[in-house]
Amino acid sequence: MSPRCIPRQIFWLIVITLLAHVAMTGGRIGASLYALRLGHSQWLAGLAYGLYNLLPGLLSLHLGRWVDRAGPRRVMGVGLGAMVLGLLGPVLVPGLPAVLLSSGLCGFGFGSCMLAANLAVARLPYGGPQAAASQQPPPRPHDRERTGMLGWLQLGNSVSAVVSPAAVGLALDHGGFRAAFAGLALAACAGLAALAGARLPSAPAGGKRSGGQGVLHRAVTDPGLRRMYLLAMAVSLAWDGFVFMVPVLGEAGHLSASVIGGVLSAFAAGTFVVRLALPWLLRGLGGWQLLSLAFALAAAVFLALPWARQAAVLALLGFVFGLAAGGGQPLVLNLIYGHLPAGQAGEGAGLRAMLANLAGFGGSLVFGLIAATSGPATVFAGMAGLMVLAGWQSVRGGAGH
Repeated sequence: MSPRCIPRQIFWLIVITLLAHVAMTGGRIGASLYALRLGHSQWLAGLAYGLYNLLPGLLSLHLGRWVDRAGPRRVMGVGLGAMVLGLLGPVLVPGLPAVLLSSGLCGFGFGSCMLAANLAVARLPYGGPQAAASQQPPPRPHDRERTGMLGWLQLGNSVSAVVSPAAVGLALDHGGFRAAFAGLALAACAGLAALAGARLPSAPAGGKRSGGQGVLHRAVTDPGLRRMYLLAMAVSLAWDGFVFMVPVLGEAGHLSASVIGGVLSAFAAGTFVVRLALPWLLRGLGGWQLLSLAFALAAAVFLALPWARQAAVLALLGFVFGLAAGGGQPLVLNLIYGHLPAGQAGEGAGLRAMLANLAGFGGSLVFGLIAATSGPATVFAGMAGLMVLAGWQSVRGGAGH
């Protein structure tokens, strides 16, 4: 991708979403630890952690419609503001009720912010100065650039996934919970300040929403779109399955916490590398081809994980899986954007987020049940089979376009 084709707004969006992800990740870890340190049950700690997914899972379709109507800037501002309020709650009124309220508000805020940021990237002008001067939606020939920039948007999340857990751990150990939550609220405030300086696309002029069928109805009746959403769910299941099952596999194999953490860090590094390289990878391969390759790599990793014993081999598998999963989300999201009218892009992204959150929530329960009854190897074998099926569907999708 030529540097003149890269909109400057993408760098502002990376900074904003990085700060939002730092606040979300730190708040999520802090909420669950807070419940445990107060002597509450692991179920309540899990509730504090899971509330970050509850509202996005239930409301993402409506949030997407809101982005279509109001535009990305307003929704990102409200989302970041909700995160600031949520994180200040445990600072001002310490206690479990404030922590649970914080989790709900921060989950809603982060989900809103990321949906709006994704739509802002979809509406950025690509193709150089002439495109940048136009107020029209980006033309379809620039789908590759849009896919690459959707990958770049996730770079901030990849960096935060590596840095945030260690940073919030240090803050909790040396400053306590109130100081840690105050610092996370400052990160969200910094995101608001960055948003004030960013030039973002507005909502579509006129009705702010294309007429006709809603995205949910389209997804049910349109086989091509339905395939895209099923593949989006497969990407989410693969991601959550890996992150959930690696610690389970590590415990079953009596691996140290540092080894397990190292595997997850290698996974995060892989997501960073592939998202950085995505604009250039798309020069040689199309979106459907890259998606097929990603599912094939994921299947190979899932098959190999139960047999890996050495820390270096596990870390390598984590890195390779990061390459596969890290590219999957922007690739599927761009396919969905390209299939829908411009006025329904936010609703389309919202439906993807809703399905991903619900698939991740339900998948974790199923993974845990199967692992408890049949062992981790059964889960990995099932996930490998799912990845093969998803890869086959990606090949079929590419053949139809």
